[in-house]
Formats: sequence, C-alpha cells, structure tokens
Amino acid sequence: MLTLLCAAPSDYGPIQDHVVALTSIGVALGQVLPVQLSMSIARTVGTYFQGGALRRGTGGTLFEQSFDVLIVAFLAVASGITRLYGGGGTMWTMCAIGMIVFALLAVWPGRSA
Repeated sequence: MLTLLCAAPSDYGPIQDHVVALTSIGVALGQVLPVQLSMSIARTVGTYFQGGALRRGTGGTLFEQSFDVLIVAFLAVASGITRLYGGGGTMWTMCAIGMIVFALLAVWPGRSA
C-alpha cells in the first residue's frame, strides 16, 4: 500500500486492473457459490503470485467469515428453542439475547481460566 502512495500515477495502472479483475472474479463466483467460498477463491487467486496464497488468501478469509457462521449457529439455537416450545417473536428475541450474552461471556477477555 505504501508503494502505491509513493508511486507516480502511471506506475499503478496494472495494479488497479488486477484489483478490478479480482473483484470481477469474486462477484461472478458469488452468483453460484456462497460468499465464504467466492471471497476465499478470489483472495487466493489475488495472493497466489505474491506467495503464501493459502495462508493469506484462503485462511484469512475463512477465519473472517467463520464469525458470521458462528453468529448464525448461536441464533439457530434460539430458533430451535422457540420452535420447540411454540413461542413467537418475543420468545425468539429473548432467546437470541440470551445466546448473544452467553457468547460474549464465553469469550470475555478479562476472564481467568
């Protein structure tokens, strides 16, 4: 990024083309694949020529996207409890708040092991 800021405008034309191409790949793949996979593939292709593609591209994206899946899993528990007991919107909201509080307390930074 620093080299882009210090370079002359004619020096970073191909880099912008590369970024646009990778964005196009990600958008095209996103039409047929889940976001987690399409972003991983696009970032892996983008970092392939710089080395460490698996670690920086795929690994980083999957780590980032895993938090979205984790939230869905917690809210799925709230949905299951609501469905099991035949509750409505209020019950789901209370269960969802309870699951979110549980998740936050489980990873609280000041907690001793």
